Amino acid sequence: MSNSDNTNHSQGFISGLFTGAVIGGALAYLAITPSGRRIVKQLLTIAEDLAEYGDEYIGMAKGSTQQSRKESSHKNVRSVLKKLERES
Repeated sequence: MSNSDNTNHSQGFISGLFTGAVIGGALAYLAITPSGRRIVKQLLTIAEDLAEYGDEYIGMAKGSTQQSRKESSHKNVRSVLKKLERES
């Protein structure tokens, strides 16, 4: 292996290590701090709204609704929101 190959591998490792540290820190902030939990709740609420909109759009495009799948996905989001509320 040449020197440039070693340098490329080292730079890739350091870049990956830094990226992992940043992502890990962000996830820890969202999971541990009260303001992070509020952000997660807001994001889940937005995700639920988008899921409703997407299901309505898909139903219109297909000419029928898929009520059971819609209810199932919303039930999962709601259960996560309830769990977060209990933990706060």
